[in-house]
Amino acid sequence: TVPSSGWFSCPPFRHKLRKLLAPPLALSGWFKGNGNVAMLGRILLKGQTGPIDGASYGEGLMLPLEQIYSDEQLASVLNFIGERWHNWKKPAPTAIIAKMRKELAARKTPWTHVELMALGKPKPLAPAAVVPAVPAAKPALAKDAAISATPPNTLLPMGQKFAEPQPANTLRVLLAGAGGAHDFPKFFLGADAETLRAAGGIDTAATPNLDEALALLPQADVLVLSANHAHFGKPEFQQALNQFAGAGKGVVVLHAGTWRNWPVTARFNQRFVGGGAKGHGRGEFEVTLKQPGHPILKGVPAAFQINDENYYAEIDPGAAVEILAENAPDRGSAHPSVWIVKDPKTRIACITLGHAAEAHGNPAFKTLLTNAVKWTGGR
Repeated sequence: TVPSSGWFSCPPFRHKLRKLLAPPLALSGWFKGNGNVAMLGRILLKGQTGPIDGASYGEGLMLPLEQIYSDEQLASVLNFIGERWHNWKKPAPTAIIAKMRKELAARKTPWTHVELMALGKPKPLAPAAVVPAVPAAKPALAKDAAISATPPNTLLPMGQKFAEPQPANTLRVLLAGAGGAHDFPKFFLGADAETLRAAGGIDTAATPNLDEALALLPQADVLVLSANHAHFGKPEFQQALNQFAGAGKGVVVLHAGTWRNWPVTARFNQRFVGGGAKGHGRGEFEVTLKQPGHPILKGVPAAFQINDENYYAEIDPGAAVEILAENAPDRGSAHPSVWIVKDPKTRIACITLGHAAEAHGNPAFKTLLTNAVKWTGGR
């Protein structure tokens, strides 16, 4: 937690021992407006010690984080808190954290409250500011610690990076997604990333942010795209996506990505989906495999039940696709749920499944997603 000047320890649980630790980060005046990122960066990088406004807390030391976390990771911490509790409209610039790191390189001691106040006083928060209770959770992997709790409609960068150097025999998979009607951070960027890494031989980075996706895409071997936000339909992303596929990199189009989201002129659905959906049902239904010998279906039951959105996907006339599985109809005829698009340059797999927790936790869905990533990545 960070007080008016700024400590950082535990989340702001309503906890009778909180006074022994530090005032909560979410109530720090440094987050007012769109945040004093330079001041928050100083504190996170070098730590803080001593009394605050005459009060002592615990052992009196917040440890510096400069040797533990990158500039991107520290910016992500600030973005998570700023967006969740202070309605930040723009992300904390990583460049400011980097600038503070460089300027403070020679400093060897944590900040004191007096020193920080001399640099500038934080703005007071509104009296009604309340820290929402945060339920206890299982420890998350470092990459998913903040992203799984991020607001569903966020477009802020996550600060995730691929491991360097790239480990041998490891696929780099970029998960990109944002938009409406889905919790993209929790499921498509968080849960699915955990599923893929748990399979072994896969490194992930995930983002809802257009600029971050464009920066990470050239480093990836496979893109998993589940998005309906307009910025992924913009020419700059569509051009980068076509170049990515043209270089033989794999593409998995997942759930919301198989919808007819963007103008026909973008030609996304023509090349990467071979059709698309414009409607869906919802509930429990059966998925039946049509080509059980295909690598994407390895280990998947010949028929399985799933509680999900039942997309009414339709393949365009003349599209070069191979349907691998179908959803049982809740109206009319069955609709394809898993298929491949036969592209001359790369491998493309489409999966309409995957709306919420029931689907992303379904073992058959997890196997389909993992197999599709490996197949499109040439494994």
